Amino acid sequence: MVTTIPKSPHKKIFVFMVGAVLLLLLSLHLISISDNNDRPLSKYFSSGHRRHPVSRNNVSQISVWMTFDYINKVFDLPDSYLKESLQITSKKYPLVTLGRYAKEIGSDPPTVVQKVKNSVEEHLNAQLPK
Repeated sequence: MVTTIPKSPHKKIFVFMVGAVLLLLLSLHLISISDNNDRPLSKYFSSGHRRHPVSRNNVSQISVWMTFDYINKVFDLPDSYLKESLQITSKKYPLVTLGRYAKEIGSDPPTVVQKVKNSVEEHLNAQLPK
């Protein structure tokens, strides 16, 4: 006669917890894996853009994904500079991206980006010692 030991609910909970911990550790490991450029794997699962830090002196890096607030900070512009120089009336300024702002005003994004680049360049040139 074979007797079976009743399954303990504690055993099921233990197996579940061990599985959850292993899954968590595997997830953390995958997130921390880096490629040759020391870019975490998590960057590849973001919005699809590879966003690189912007240099204060490189206006050409201004892009549609940037907000006016980000541009103001990176290029050390007064908070209202772009709003005034480009006559922006959006209630979302400065937290709106250039791409979203272009849609708001019915313009194409490259045109808006170029206007922002020109305005930032103008401000930076005015700051240079003469």
